[in-house]
Amino acid sequence: MQEETERLSNVFCNLISKQIFFLLPMLYSREELSNKSFIDSHAVVQRYINKVFPRRKEFKKLKWHELDFLFQHMKIMKNDKGEYGFNLLEYPEAQNYVLYCIILIYGTSSFCIDFKQKVSDYAGVISSKRKAKHQSFFYKKMNEWFDEFIKGSAPYYSVMKPMYERKIKELLDLKKKKAINSHIYILIE
Repeated sequence: MQEETERLSNVFCNLISKQIFFLLPMLYSREELSNKSFIDSHAVVQRYINKVFPRRKEFKKLKWHELDFLFQHMKIMKNDKGEYGFNLLEYPEAQNYVLYCIILIYGTSSFCIDFKQKVSDYAGVISSKRKAKHQSFFYKKMNEWFDEFIKGSAPYYSVMKPMYERKIKELLDLKKKKAINSHIYILIE
């Protein structure tokens, strides 16, 4: 195993030094990325970082599974001091991924997002300072999304608008029947 690791590392270094590395095709399929070993994943992440970060417009060319793969690995990468090297909240390209992670981390079985509960992620228990950043980010993104939705420019608007209106009508009917109170109706609306 150690010999294989050293061999792959040498091949990787040779590719970089000969700049063949940068001539490889850009795209990986979802299956290729999910079947990568730890060593191979390191090489792919390194390639994305070297190729995409200097030219931020390249992010737009990546498919969603490539972005997920890259961000998933970036969030756990540490520098020589043992500190996390990337804060995904600072990258506009990672906003959808971060929102998805926040929903998974703070989501409850009652379909609510609860920032008061004790939760953990890859780094352990999430501190209150970090929770506050997550909460601020979440509400900022939700407000942006609702603004787009109200304007009619949100993705999948034509599908979601009738569903949204139907749900509001159901809630209004429940409120009139006194099955829910005004407080719950306002929170949901």
